Amino acid sequence: RAGVELTFCIGMTKDYDIASEDPQVRARGVEFLKQQAEMLGYMEARNLGGIIYSSWPGSLPEGVTDRRPYLDRSVESMREAVKVAEDNDAFLNVEVVNRFEQFLINTASEAVEYCERVGSAHCKVMLDTFHMNIEEDSFHDAIVKTGKWLGHFHLGETNRRAPGRGRIPWEEIGEALNEIDYSGAVV
Repeated sequence: RAGVELTFCIGMTKDYDIASEDPQVRARGVEFLKQQAEMLGYMEARNLGGIIYSSWPGSLPEGVTDRRPYLDRSVESMREAVKVAEDNDAFLNVEVVNRFEQFLINTASEAVEYCERVGSAHCKVMLDTFHMNIEEDSFHDAIVKTGKWLGHFHLGETNRRAPGRGRIPWEEIGEALNEIDYSGAVV
């Protein structure tokens, strides 16, 4: 009644990693995401974001340098999970995070490519200014590149404090969000 919309953000644990080499772990993760999408529909909520494409924190196993098999497994798993999101008019938003927390999606460009591979309008990108500050060359360019794929936006300073208590260029970010006509959640 108050017009408040709930949004949700999680980090998948290793036992629910949809990019895992272990098919049982992937299946458990896909089922978990399907349940979350069903609950979003039940609660008339629309957005689940975070590191839902692998595990958090996550790093490549020692000696492994090719992340493509992990991306391929993740995309395949997300294609299955996002069907339930579509049925519930919900969105699964893959969060772009810095390389020190996860290895699969570190830039807006990588996230857009991931969503394009999944091939569903219900798989979107979640940008976070804290992580963008570490990985992106330009806040504006990253937001504009994400464009129609942007489904959720997190605000945070370079020092993880509230906006205005650090060095993030808020005017540049606001202009870029307006440029793409973003009307989703800003949290």
